[in-house]
Amino acid sequence: MIGRIANDASSMTASNLLASFYRELGIPVVFRDFPARRSLVMAGQNMLDGETIRIKEVAEEYPNLIAVQSPLIFIRGRLFTIQETRKINSLKDVADLNIGVVRGILIHEQITEGYQQRFANNLISLFTNLEKDKIQIVLAEELGGQLQIQMHFPDSGIHAVGAPVYEKPLFHYLNRRHRDIALRLGELIERYHREGRYEMALESAMQTTVEKRLK
Repeated sequence: MIGRIANDASSMTASNLLASFYRELGIPVVFRDFPARRSLVMAGQNMLDGETIRIKEVAEEYPNLIAVQSPLIFIRGRLFTIQETRKINSLKDVADLNIGVVRGILIHEQITEGYQQRFANNLISLFTNLEKDKIQIVLAEELGGQLQIQMHFPDSGIHAVGAPVYEKPLFHYLNRRHRDIALRLGELIERYHREGRYEMALESAMQTTVEKRLK
């Protein structure tokens, strides 16, 4: 069983992509949703077989997990707001504001360390707090943020502002006991890139995410 961050469009897209890779290798796989921090802790304690996607640095904190060496997807972090109209080029421009972050998304926790962090268990809660003016800015992954707006906050006025805060590769993680599977997955992902098949597979995974969210 692979942990997946609940209510997260990027994790859903990554799991759709992974499902196709596991299927090609003939390996059954099941994904289960958890809050971000809990999912990572459970995987690190061998209660799960792995994590759908995480940043490269996760291996430093959770030595029981190994990354599939080829990145699975690339993400961009964006700032979302309703009322802020100032020009925003970086987090320094909003240092005086409360910044919403999903608890357990390590890259977002790290980037906003030293700022006025306000945590929630998922992006829906953060955007709800944004509507209520309990926070003024939310840091979220671009795809996930836009999909949540489309699905749950279409008339809220929530929108992305400024340039991307970061662009980063994310990796699929497995428990060390599955090292052989990690190697096979890495080789398969690299082959998809070499053969020019990766972008088509990713597009299909993204479309599946949208279709599932619209049901």
